[in-house]
Amino acid sequence: MVFKNSLVSLVLVSIAIISSSSIIGVLSKNHNNNNNNGAVVTACQNGGIKTQFQEQCTCPYTYSGNNCEHVDESLSNCTQAYNIQNGGDVSQYCCWSKKRQLIGMSDLKVSNDMNLSLSEKIHFLMDLYGPWDSNDLTFFNSILSTNKNGIVHPKYQNQITNTGGPTNQQPLHSQHHLYPFDCSSSADQRLPLAFTIFVHSPDLDSLDYLLKVLYSTKHYYIIHVDKSVSDKDYEKIKDFVGNYNDNSATNNIKVLENRIKGKWGDISLVYMELISYTSLFDMVNERKKLGGGGGDQHQWSHVINLSLNDFPTAPLSQLELMLCSNQNMNYLEEKPYHQYYRYIHAYMNSKTVHWINDETDVFEIYDCGVDGLDSFFNRKDIGEGTQWHMLTYQLSHFMISDIIGIERTLSLKFSFIPDEIYFQSIKHLSPNHKFTADLHRTTLWTKNPQGNPHSRYAVELEDIDNIPKDNLFIRKVYSNHVKDALVNLIFCNNNKNESSD
Repeated sequence: MVFKNSLVSLVLVSIAIISSSSIIGVLSKNHNNNNNNGAVVTACQNGGIKTQFQEQCTCPYTYSGNNCEHVDESLSNCTQAYNIQNGGDVSQYCCWSKKRQLIGMSDLKVSNDMNLSLSEKIHFLMDLYGPWDSNDLTFFNSILSTNKNGIVHPKYQNQITNTGGPTNQQPLHSQHHLYPFDCSSSADQRLPLAFTIFVHSPDLDSLDYLLKVLYSTKHYYIIHVDKSVSDKDYEKIKDFVGNYNDNSATNNIKVLENRIKGKWGDISLVYMELISYTSLFDMVNERKKLGGGGGDQHQWSHVINLSLNDFPTAPLSQLELMLCSNQNMNYLEEKPYHQYYRYIHAYMNSKTVHWINDETDVFEIYDCGVDGLDSFFNRKDIGEGTQWHMLTYQLSHFMISDIIGIERTLSLKFSFIPDEIYFQSIKHLSPNHKFTADLHRTTLWTKNPQGNPHSRYAVELEDIDNIPKDNLFIRKVYSNHVKDALVNLIFCNNNKNESSD
C-alpha cells in the first residue's frame, strides 16, 4: 500500500521551493566549531550530506534531524523500498527520488534558477541529487572550497573569466592567456600538455612502459589509483612515481591522494577524471610560483586521458606539434545514441542492485517518484561516444567550475555507463568550443570481440603495420612484446622527424 498525505506533501513541496533553509541549511554561528577536518562536505545517515559550516544535514524525503536520523514513515513507505528480484535495499534512492518528484525536477533545474546565488545553487544541488556516497563526497571535496565566511564555491571558479555556457554566449578566456608559442620551432617551444592516467591494478610494469615514452619535465601527469587497489600497492605506486620527481625540479607528476572507487557502468569513472582536472590546475599554479619565465607559458593546452592499456603509436613530439597547432580544438567522438535502456531506468551500482526497478514495480509499490532520467536529463540531439578523448583546458575548466557543468555531472549519477554520454552532453552545453570526432586513437573492435577482458580487442604484433599513419594512441595493448615493438616504431618515427627538421 502506498501511503498518501497530500496536505503534508504540499507543505513539503512549498518548503523545498521557497524556504532558504531547505536549500542552504542552517549555518553555524561559530565556524570554528566543526569536526570536518577541513572537508567541504561530510556524510550523514541515510545518504544525507552536510557542508562544512552547516549545523544540520541535507536529508532525503521523510528523514530529518541533525544527522538525518529521524524518519516519519507516515509520509511515504519509500523507507521500506526493497528490490525483491535482487534482494537489495533501495530505500535511500527511493526516498531521494520521491523528493525530486515533489520539488519538480527538470533538466538543469538548479542552473536555470536565476534567483539563487552560486552558493545557494550548490546547496540546492545537494538537496536534489542524493543519495550521496563516499565517491560523491570525494568529488565534492576535490572541486569545491569554502571561504572564511563559510560560503561554498567551486575551487577554480575565478581562474577563467568567462565560462561560455548557454547563459553567456561569449568564448572562454583565461585570466592568463596561453603564451604565444611557435609551434613550428623546436619541441621546447611548444605548449605543455597534461595527461591523466587511470590505474585499476598494481601494474607497475605497464606504468613504467607508458611513462618511458610519454614523460617529459615540461608536461603534467596525474595518476589516479583506484581506491579498490590496496593501500600497500598504492604506496608502491607512489614510491615508483616519486622517482620521477626526485630527478626533476618541476614536481610535474603526482599520484592523487583523493581516490575514487571505480565501478564499471556508473558515475565514478567520470568523477575520476574531473578530480584529476582540479589537480592539474593546482600543478600549474605550483609551477607558476616556482618561477622560470612568464606565468602564462605554464598553462597546459590539452588534457589526454589514458588507461594503463593505452599506448602511443607516435613520438611525443608529434603529439605536441599537432595539439600546439590546434590549441582550441577538442577531440571527442559523438554518434547518435541508440541504447535507450541506459537512461529510461534508474541505475545504482551496489553489491546487490543495479537497476532500481528491474521489472519489479519498485517505484509504484514504494512511492519512489519517477523512474529514469527523462524528468531531469534532456537527451535531445545529444549523442554517445567513447570516453577517451583530448580536451582543451578551457573545456576542462568549465566542467569543474561552472554550475552548469557540475549539475550535468550529478544529473547523470543514476544512468548506466554515463562516461559515454557525459562529455558529449558537455559539448552541447559549450557551443563556442571547437570539436572534431577524429580522436587519433584506435581500438581494434573486430579483434576477438567475444574474448575475456584481457584478450578482447587486444593488439598483436601483426596489427602494428596496419596502424593509421596519423594515429597517436592505440588501445588494449597488453603484451610487453607488442609494447616493445611500438617503442621501436616510435623511436624510428622520431628519428625520421628529427632528420626532416
